[in-house]
Amino acid sequence: MKSTAKTEDAGNKEDKPNRKINILLSAEKLFAMRSYDAVSIRDIADDAGVPSRLVGYYYGKKEDLFEAIFLYRQDNIRERQRRIREVDLTAPTGQALGEIVNAWCGPVLSMRSHPDGENFLVVVARSVWEQSEVAIDTIKRHYDGLAEDFIAALQVIYPGRSHALHCWAYQWALGALLMQIADRRVERLSQGACQPGDPALLPVLVSFIAAGIAAMNEMPPA
Repeated sequence: MKSTAKTEDAGNKEDKPNRKINILLSAEKLFAMRSYDAVSIRDIADDAGVPSRLVGYYYGKKEDLFEAIFLYRQDNIRERQRRIREVDLTAPTGQALGEIVNAWCGPVLSMRSHPDGENFLVVVARSVWEQSEVAIDTIKRHYDGLAEDFIAALQVIYPGRSHALHCWAYQWALGALLMQIADRRVERLSQGACQPGDPALLPVLVSFIAAGIAAMNEMPPA
């Protein structure tokens, strides 16, 4: 009987909700649905089913909770950086370019295809589009390094072209990626035939972005 009781207690303990993670996921969901400024600590607590004070206990201020979301998802960012750095930049230019873009896009579409990844990617898209002070600081800390790796790789495979050109290449590539993962207008325009974040479209997206970057670099310098 004693052994059985221990087993049952262990089972109950395992089944107990993880309130800290639930708070983070509720915040992530609400920030995706609305925006950083439009969500309050009380909103997050209500969605997570906990007292408001518990949000502060686990995460501190709202901006600290926002930061915690990016830390929780940082493996995806690190994977993209790792894959870009592993591309053979001595390969033929077209091949290297395709691999750089694929390394940068692939983990994002993979994450977007999972239900628990969609909210985070929409939060990232909102942060880029809405440009609140907290969002700008967060993107700078977590994503500027990735952007710099992408731009640096382009500089290697297109020697002699300006850094400014490749900064624009990154920005325009980012626009295409964000529309793919976060904008649902394509569903309406296609009468439901197209779905945002469709992982099957990765080769098409990579080809689209790579073709644009290649065309930019084929133009005479301004």
